[in-house]
Amino acid sequence: MVKLFESVEDRINALAVKFNMINDDDFSAIVDVDPTKNKIYLQWLLNLRVKNKLPDEDFEKTFALLEKFEIPKVRNLIRNKDINSYNLIDKLIE
Repeated sequence: MVKLFESVEDRINALAVKFNMINDDDFSAIVDVDPTKNKIYLQWLLNLRVKNKLPDEDFEKTFALLEKFEIPKVRNLIRNKDINSYNLIDKLIE
């Protein structure tokens, strides 16, 4: 079941509760890694962090890769638009 939120802040707050094992500073930094206005990649990023697949040193690179992923996704230029099917950051550029 998909949960609808009234605002981006509601979504972020709900994810903060769900991912309470991530400390507040790291959580805030990960929120900033998602380049989208609605933070559509935030849950995916948090899942990667919990699985130790999103180290701090990759935050800047990840932001850039997500920006590059978003443009062709919106323009229907890539086949696989499902971010959850990518289990590693580097797979976004293949």
